[in-house]
Amino acid sequence: MWPSPLVSAPISPRQRALERAGLASLVVVGVLGFVLFPTYPNYDSIYSLLWGREIVDLATPTFDAFRAPTQHPLSNLIGAVLSLLGTHGDRVWIALCIASLIVLLAGLYRLGRDLFHPVVGLLAAVLLASRLDFAFLAARGYIDTGFLAFVIWAAVLEVQKPRRGLAPLILLGLAGLLRPEAWLLAGIYWLWCFGPATWPQRIRWGIIVWIPTAIWVGSDYAVMGEPLYSFTHTSELAGQLDRNKSIGEIPVVLIRYLVDLDKLPVFAGGMIGGAIGLWLFPRRSLLPLLLLLSGVGIFFLIGAGGFSVIDRYLLVAAVMVMLLCAVALGGWSVLEPGRARTIWMVVSIVALVGGAGLTATRLNLSTVTRELDFRGEARPTLGEALQNEKTEAALKRCGTLYLPNHKTIPDARWLTDLPADRVLARTDDAVPDQPTKGVVLITHQRRAIFNQVLFDELQDPSLNLPPAGFDRLLTTKYYTVYVNC
Repeated sequence: MWPSPLVSAPISPRQRALERAGLASLVVVGVLGFVLFPTYPNYDSIYSLLWGREIVDLATPTFDAFRAPTQHPLSNLIGAVLSLLGTHGDRVWIALCIASLIVLLAGLYRLGRDLFHPVVGLLAAVLLASRLDFAFLAARGYIDTGFLAFVIWAAVLEVQKPRRGLAPLILLGLAGLLRPEAWLLAGIYWLWCFGPATWPQRIRWGIIVWIPTAIWVGSDYAVMGEPLYSFTHTSELAGQLDRNKSIGEIPVVLIRYLVDLDKLPVFAGGMIGGAIGLWLFPRRSLLPLLLLLSGVGIFFLIGAGGFSVIDRYLLVAAVMVMLLCAVALGGWSVLEPGRARTIWMVVSIVALVGGAGLTATRLNLSTVTRELDFRGEARPTLGEALQNEKTEAALKRCGTLYLPNHKTIPDARWLTDLPADRVLARTDDAVPDQPTKGVVLITHQRRAIFNQVLFDELQDPSLNLPPAGFDRLLTTKYYTVYVNC
């Protein structure tokens, strides 16, 4: 049913050398990006570091903190290890995310190469690399690139040896400790392997499928006493943040998200590539199409379950659209030399040149670099405000640190090592919006205010003002500390 593990022509030594050079180039770009744009983990990932530090300290992780994100067991484990590095662990987290993006790009290339041809693999990797949203996810420390890398390499291993079972299931299991969507992918793969497997294999592989679920549910029960806490909490938070959608809205949102993630030309090319694949290369196209349909189906299930409906839940489907677009642009390389191959190649070159020109006219790198620069500046200036000896002394004397909202809570806790009950958001109904005693952090300057205070239209701007009776202690580029004991 599957194509041979490699294309008909073996990979030549020259091709191997080019692949190694390409991988080395990605590593160099990744290192330069890490050094030139010193960003820090996003809200969710900082919580993973915090929870990891709490685990190392033998304290109960604060999964129920105000507007805390959903916990992810593998992220917490990584956070526990990186917390041993102190506050430097957050930058190492970013390095791991950039590395996972490189592994993802290499995996997508291998998947396209092994299913079709190196040309298809290269085009798929280039399309993914050209989508700066994915690089931006890595630069902000999102776990999504790691999740995708596990899924794509599981697919690569399956193509190399169909129905091999163990190795792909282990990778999908690791993915399932980052995102529960992988549970369904692992279950579907277990069913695919079921037929030719022996009963001992079926049982062992079935256990592997259930291990991530057991770990996730077990950690929820151990910490919160509720085995389904992550899922009920996610559903409740989706309602609070207005991220859930009705069944009727999901198809429209799905198409919009895929177009946003892939951009319209790539999305259209993916649909054309899917049709071409079914017509000319049905066996080779089966796995990408199944992953695409699985990603779409899982998105529907997430929406129907009342969970947050966000574009990141369509990342697997979006990557498969890129691979199928690469089939539309490079599928000619699989054909025997002839008139049809030549015509297809010429049309593809014209489309690539036109697409590159269109992208060049619309790409605004200054917007991206400004956002990355802000993220690189905001955290150090927050550290200057909170790790200053005056602020530390005030926190010892006056107790609680109050923030305008939940946005900077994890960063503040990470930098100060304060417990959850001493770093509070003034938007929390259980917290006074005008405290009479403590330390208050205020955000200033337009970019910081819009990123961290007015990101939500429901946010009350007055909560970013110092309460009556508080005196200014110190000011950094984006933050001011007020105190009243």
